[in-house]
Amino acid sequence: MYRLQSGDLRERINVQSYSELQSSTGVVSRTWATDNTRWASIKQLSGNEAMAHQGQQGEAVYEIVMRYYPSLTTDMRFTRGSEVYHIRSVDNHEQRNHVTVCICTREVS
Repeated sequence: MYRLQSGDLRERINVQSYSELQSSTGVVSRTWATDNTRWASIKQLSGNEAMAHQGQQGEAVYEIVMRYYPSLTTDMRFTRGSEVYHIRSVDNHEQRNHVTVCICTREVS
């Protein structure tokens, strides 16, 4: 069970969604826009650092916890500085509308 204390949410993250815009020439471009800025806890669960050392791009898995966010979906992403976290799952912890737990991936180079 997640019980949020006042100091648990130390990271400031941006919640972003995308939209596709079509120009007059028919070219579709995908743009990300910040919908909200939230306080969160970010914890790395695992990562594939061996691939990164071999010059390949690896992927790290993170758990991001924040206060309940009802409109959050896996079509959105988080950013923190230059880091981009792709949302893989969203969980309304214990269906209590108190805490949202997300499993995210971040590319590691």
